Parts: sequence; C-alpha cells; structure tokens
Amino acid sequence: MKKMILLILLLTINTFAQFDSLLFYKEMRIKSSSQDIPANVVIFPLGDENKDGCDDVMLFDCDKKSGFIYYGGSPMSTTPIDSIQFYDSITVGGSIAVIDLNNDGCKDIIIPTVRKKLSGGFILGPIKVYYGGERIQTSPGLTFNPPKGATGAVPNALKDFNGDGKEELVLWDANLPYSKKQFGTLYFYNTKAEFDTIPEYTITGDSVSQYRLWSGINSSGDINGDGRTDFTVDGYIMNGNEFLDSFRRFYLGNEEFELEPDITYYQSEHKFNVIPMAIINDINGDKKDDILMEDYGFYPYYYHEVILYGGVPLDTIPAIGLNTQNVGISPERTYSLGDVNGDGFNDFFSQALNFGYRDIKLWVGGREMPYTSGNEANKTWYGTSDGFGRTLSNVGDVDGDGVNDLIIGQALYGDSPTTVCNRGAIYIIKGDTSVVGDTLAVGVKEKYPSLNGYRLYEAYPNPFNPTTTIKYTIPTNAVITRSEATWQSNEIASPPTSVRNDLVNVTLKVYDILGREVATLVNEQKSAGTYQVTFNAGNLPSGVYFYRLQVNDFVTSKKMMLIK
Repeated sequence: MKKMILLILLLTINTFAQFDSLLFYKEMRIKSSSQDIPANVVIFPLGDENKDGCDDVMLFDCDKKSGFIYYGGSPMSTTPIDSIQFYDSITVGGSIAVIDLNNDGCKDIIIPTVRKKLSGGFILGPIKVYYGGERIQTSPGLTFNPPKGATGAVPNALKDFNGDGKEELVLWDANLPYSKKQFGTLYFYNTKAEFDTIPEYTITGDSVSQYRLWSGINSSGDINGDGRTDFTVDGYIMNGNEFLDSFRRFYLGNEEFELEPDITYYQSEHKFNVIPMAIINDINGDKKDDILMEDYGFYPYYYHEVILYGGVPLDTIPAIGLNTQNVGISPERTYSLGDVNGDGFNDFFSQALNFGYRDIKLWVGGREMPYTSGNEANKTWYGTSDGFGRTLSNVGDVDGDGVNDLIIGQALYGDSPTTVCNRGAIYIIKGDTSVVGDTLAVGVKEKYPSLNGYRLYEAYPNPFNPTTTIKYTIPTNAVITRSEATWQSNEIASPPTSVRNDLVNVTLKVYDILGREVATLVNEQKSAGTYQVTFNAGNLPSGVYFYRLQVNDFVTSKKMMLIK
C-alpha cells in the first residue's frame, strides 16, 4: 500500500492544486472481480441521515461482509458509527439500494440476500430492509420475499416516476418469471408509508419477438423538465442465435405510471451508438436533465464524448463536445455530482480507459461549458497500477460547507490471495470553489431565471440549406450605462445627469465546430428590442455551426446544422 500512502501525501500537501484536498481516507477490502467496479457494490451515499447538516455514506468491506456507516463532519471521522452484516449477498454478484422506502425523510437500505444450495451454488433469498433514522437499524425492520418466479433481484432507487413525491423501488432480474430465459424483467413497487411487498408494475423482455433487456435501468433523470423522473434501458433483438439489432428506450415519467417506451432508438436506423447513452443532471441550468453519449463525427477524433441538451423530442445533434484527449469515457461509469465548485450548476465525472488504467475526468457545468482551453476536462485524476480510479461515485456534501464532494476508489486487480475481495481504499475529495465555471454562476438560477431578459432564439429553419433566420432580444435593462448602475447600487439621492444611453454594443458571430469564426452577422450599437438577421451559408460546407450573441458583458450561444 506504499503508493496509497504516497497519494495521500500528495493530495494533502498540494494545497494549490484543484480538487486535491482530502476529506476522508479508508483502507478496506473491495469486491473487484473485474477491472471496473460498479459503485453500487461498494459505495452507498445516505444523504444527511442524522440531520446534522453533513451527508453520510456507507462503505461495503467484502472481507468483513459488512457495510460500515460513516457520518459526515468537518473533520470527517474514519471510525464507523455503525455496521450492517450483509452475509453473502454482495460477494456473489448482487448489489443493494438506498431509498426512502417508508417516506419518513430518511434513507433506508435494501439488501437482496442469497442462500447456498446443498447441491452447490446459490438461490435468491428474502429481501431485507434496514430502516434509516438518527441511527440506521442494524437488524432488518422488514423482510419480504422477492417477486414470484424471480431468480435475481438487483435493486434500484428511481426518483419519483409518477410525480407523487415518493421514490420508486425497482428490482431487476435478468430472466423472465419462472424461467431461465434471459430476456429480462423489471419489477416496480409502490412506495408508501405502508410499503406493499408485491410489485405493482413490470417491464419484461419478449421471448416471442426475442427482444432482450440488457441490464435493467441504466440511468434516470428528468429530460423533459416536467418534474417527474424519466429512465432509460437498452437491449438487443435476436433471431435464434443470430443478432439482429440493438435498441435504446426512454420511458417518460407520468401520473398514470404508464410503462410504454416514449422514445426508442434502433441501432440500424441511426449513426450514433445507441448503447452508451446516459442521463446526467442538468448541466446548463435549463431545468432539463441532459444526455451523455459517444461522438459520431461532429468533432475531431480526440473528442470521444458529446452532450445532448434535454428536451422532448430529443435533439440528437450534439450541443457540447468533450475533448477526452483521445480516450473513451464510459457513460455507464458516469456520475452526476451536484455542484462541486459552488457555481450553482451541476457537475459530473466519468471513468476513462487509458492503456489499462482507469483515469477519472471531471467537467463542471454551466451555460457555456466546458470552461477549459481545448474543451478538456477541468480535472483529471490518473489511474495507477495500484488500481486507483477503478470505482467512483457521488457522495453529497460530507463536510457541510455547501459544496458537494466526490469519491474515488482504489482496488488492486488480481490481488492475492483472492481475485474477488482485494485490497483497496476509498478517498473522499473536497469540492473546490476555486474552479471557475460560469462567470454569472453564483445564484444564477434565482437571479437570472430567464437570462435577465436577453434571448437568443433557435435559428429557423434548423437544419437549413443555405439560409436561416436568427432572432434575438435585447431587454430594456441592457441600456443602463455603468455610471447609472453605480448610482443605483450606491443609493445616491438622485442620479447624475446624462447617464442614459439607449444604445449597447451588440455582436452576433458564427463559428464552425473547431471554433473558427466564419461570419459576423451583427457588429454595431443597438437599442432595446427584438431583431432578426439572415445567415447565408452558401459558401460553407455541411456541418454543425454555432452562433454567438454578445451584448456588453452578456454572452450566449446556440447551434445549428447546415445540410447541403
């Protein structure tokens, strides 16, 4: 563990580096039968379980077969406050979920169990619930049987699909009920103060048409901004042993709990890869969660990932390109972090494969992200031969400073004496307000709910060939000069004379996907009002272009697509 100790020293003494202040470090045994370790078998954020203003976390040690609960604080103690014995549940490939099952405002822990058969192997056992509170119960408060006919039960907490203010418990089984046919089943439970142990709804694969669900709910969030949680699943279609197609489905939250897919993408019908897509928290402040996916030809080769802004119908033309420095990042290993730099926008980090190591790349959100030269990640933690970076997770705000923190895990791969329960460690890294994102970010969602009256409209038509019209609005408050703004803020009895200027500096420019300016549409002074201008791209090649409006210090941009 020498390299672990060295890394701790580096994180501790490097006070000038960003996102390098260590809040918590714990050596433990980590389940790691593959190179990538899902967070839901190791790290379990609990929220503020004891209501002290600091978020808490449970960590699973596979050697002790127990989950150890650590309360947040400043400083955060490395001594667990409680532990829960998990027996063999996680060590044989299962996972657990953290959800407020009884709606008392405290997170509960859901643990499917397994039983050893006399003939060898395991079978699914009862599901145990450990209720939260000021102290989480260390013995089950509820035990119930899995769905009838189920052979597996991987739990998932889905945030309020039907808008009733309650989370949904979902169990995933790779098989159909009473069958070993691997077409997949999702079981949905109704979470009330009196929890119903019988699932109310299901989504299943189809053994007749041979539609197979691949891995349960991949990710969730509110992509249409209606206040209900949407989710996505993927799968593939077979004809006997012949592979026909793969697909991605999106289910939009609704009051009736309808479970028919609202959006389906088949790989055969699209250029983009429909499998590696994940919903991430709203990164640009428009109150719609967004989509992370692989680039498919819009950006240079070293941009492996792009972001689609949320909305229904979903615009599959990328809004943002991410320069991953020619390494692929994994949407399946991407975690929304909340706000880790204190600017009011959600941030996220992803695991990246880099010559066998697992790097971690973090991007801070904002209306014009990424906020780095070259659109690279704001922070990269590089993987090591000791397995640093093999797992990662959000954790909330463990030190109660108002800025979220993050977790990175380390586990040796193929460590002796076992290749399943290996030596490792968990690092909780402090959020960092020195990382600059959106310059209008602090309080932006409250102070600038509609961009302070400015508006840059969608180009119409879009896509276009070869002309399109761009409209923009300059509000009346934009024409206040600096001297008048100073008078207002200093509350002088009367304003100075001749401070009013009805004209402001306006530029509207068009850039190509590499950031090169290709046209200046407006560069003059204008008064408040709504204007429109025609852009003629007759001399430009097909592709994605961005149009950028600047009025004094206000800047915003949108994208459009030229198809010839």
